[in-house]
Amino acid sequence: MELFRGRANGLYYLEKFCRHLAVEHGLVLKEYCQRYLGVVWPRCPVTGEEVGYKLKGAGVLFRTYKRFAGVTKAMSPKVAAAAENAKVTRMGSGNPMFGGTAWNNNLPPNHPYRAAMAARRRGVVEGPETRLKHQLNRAAHPRKARHTTPHSSATKELIALRTARMHERHAFGRESSIHCRLRQTLASLGLCPAEEFCVGHYSLDFAVPNLKLAIEADGDFFHCHPELYPNGPTCSIQRRNFKNDKAKNAFLKQAGWTVLRFWETDILKADFPAKLRAALVQASALEA
Repeated sequence: MELFRGRANGLYYLEKFCRHLAVEHGLVLKEYCQRYLGVVWPRCPVTGEEVGYKLKGAGVLFRTYKRFAGVTKAMSPKVAAAAENAKVTRMGSGNPMFGGTAWNNNLPPNHPYRAAMAARRRGVVEGPETRLKHQLNRAAHPRKARHTTPHSSATKELIALRTARMHERHAFGRESSIHCRLRQTLASLGLCPAEEFCVGHYSLDFAVPNLKLAIEADGDFFHCHPELYPNGPTCSIQRRNFKNDKAKNAFLKQAGWTVLRFWETDILKADFPAKLRAALVQASALEA
């Protein structure tokens, strides 16, 4: 069953809606669905308990069975089909493929099977039980246990430096709409600054190095616009970016840079070119 059907990338909005319910109303999604939408929560045919769910881009998907309910091949046709398929396509002692090479080993990136698997996993969020299981397995692994402890200050500095260099090389290959809008507006004013310019371990959206001028485009949600979030950050993403922006401003100020930050709501307004020009004139980047 699906609720809140939306776009393919609707998972972002679903999670945002869940955070809104928790912060503003003290509700979880399950309680909201039952109280206000009249949803009859499905129950596991084996245990009789209410089943879990997962958020996907297409909506909220209910499970058929309660987790760890002991479902057998006789109970579920899907389990039976998966078991038969595993005899042929999966590795392991006791099946015909043991000791051989899996048919999907070293498939090229453009293979239809890999594309189908990626589409199936896109937007899937692991539940708390699965995350805990992964954490325990990682902690017990002889080589991966180190990833369960916090990074040292030196390691964090190195990670930040490498990330800044990747931004400089455009390794991530994705730009926000407001970044593109800001670039177009700067070009219309006759200014073509450097993009993703690195200063220390920070990457600047736009920079005029000879003037030590940084120009940043900040999304309202991701950078916690104070007018929209007067009580401060509401989630881990906002807390992280809020902390990073504060540290970045302090670092650039100490290095002698001037930072111009523009919010998403301002960039999208019709009078933004005039406001941007006035700010650049004040910063001596344009002539009056």
